[in-house]
Amino acid sequence: MKIPFWKVESIGNNFVLVHLDDVSLLGENGRESELLTVLAVAACEKRYGIGSDGLLAVSQDGDGTLILRMFNPDGTEDFCGNGIRCAFDHALRQGWLAPGEMRMTHFGIPVSGSAQHLADHAKGSLSAIRHAMHRTPYLIHTQLPPASYRPEDIPIAREREIFDSAIARVDGEVYTGSVLSTGTAHTILPVRTLPHDEEFFRVSPQIERDPLFPERTSVMWVHELDDDKIQLRVWERGVGETSGCGSGSTAAAVDYLRRNGRGGSVMVWNPGGFVTVTAASWEAPPRISGVAAELFTGEFPFPAKKA
Repeated sequence: MKIPFWKVESIGNNFVLVHLDDVSLLGENGRESELLTVLAVAACEKRYGIGSDGLLAVSQDGDGTLILRMFNPDGTEDFCGNGIRCAFDHALRQGWLAPGEMRMTHFGIPVSGSAQHLADHAKGSLSAIRHAMHRTPYLIHTQLPPASYRPEDIPIAREREIFDSAIARVDGEVYTGSVLSTGTAHTILPVRTLPHDEEFFRVSPQIERDPLFPERTSVMWVHELDDDKIQLRVWERGVGETSGCGSGSTAAAVDYLRRNGRGGSVMVWNPGGFVTVTAASWEAPPRISGVAAELFTGEFPFPAKKA
């Protein structure tokens, strides 16, 4: 069987997107999660599949709310900030939603959003330039629930929160930062300069799988460029290095605001682009603004797995 797909991206974080209704045609009812896990591994594979940082599967329920499921290349299901943006963008292109108030349920978490046409945005802005380069019609704003440092929400194997304190010892060196959840676990490591390859690829996977994190963690290396501007190097759990992370950008911005004891807007530069995160305080619901692009579409041959 062949399943229709769309290749999409936001700040360089790229995904294979499919419709949940098409996935249901691949097998019997009740096997959707199993099929999505198998499909994610096959489609994300770079040599023999399509190649991507993850699989997005979207549908719409009876009241117009989007349903989004995201799977990492290793088949694990996760929460994904850039996936949310890509799914809203896809729904707008498909005519499922209008740019006004939009709603979604993702990984059991309610998400609201809105969009504005980039043609109406300030001319000459970076978003307008990206619109011209990638035919991206919308600037998309998403609202997430407040971030949490509570150990049980992340989760971590400690009784107290980790904020601006020692996290792990790797090869004799203690790494300091914060651990929080913006829908999924993120470890924030503030550094004076972003790490070179040797340190990044040696340390990041060890922190991801440290016993402190029973469900693993993504690792955001964070360098402050200027007031309210930070730069990331991204290691995502279940993926490895990526060009961008929306939930990680949100976590880094929230942690930055907490360290500075205030609210505000933070521009977060990922290797593949930037998002702007705005919150009245670090404890308030964050608003994330950015763009997504649709790169190409096709059909992926995927044999249905026999029961």
